[in-house]
Amino acid sequence: MLENDDGAARGSLQPIYGKLTDRDLVALLPEILKAIRDLAPSNEMFGDDIRLAGLDLVSRLHLREGMPLCLSVVEIKRWGSGRRLVKCMECLGRYGVHAKAVLPELREMRRSLKDNDKNAILLDKTIAAIEAATDSPTLVDLKEFMARPVSGR
Repeated sequence: MLENDDGAARGSLQPIYGKLTDRDLVALLPEILKAIRDLAPSNEMFGDDIRLAGLDLVSRLHLREGMPLCLSVVEIKRWGSGRRLVKCMECLGRYGVHAKAVLPELREMRRSLKDNDKNAILLDKTIAAIEAATDSPTLVDLKEFMARPVSGR
């Protein structure tokens, strides 16, 4: 389903993300990351839902690969960027001090917007929050996550 060309079909999997066991995650994470990275080619209007649900999942797991995906999913010039930006910045915030690594890209994204744009205001707040961050969750690379022993939970 995550490889289906239809964005709505992919999106139908959102409710199961919160129910996946570690064993499920080991089996599905590569496909989940791919579904985040690649917008479904048809029924695009619904294609962001599964991408944002995937970002929510990988940011809660503190997967290192999630940080650049947060930036790429924003697609600031594509229709609906405001909704994506809100969720992507929320997910990016979960990385704490580690998100400082993507500050140059956030600043570049910010430069592309007018000062009174609501997306610019959100980016300013996110940049300030990341600069002030002190929490340092343990980041996990996808390969590390995939190699760890898994339980049924």
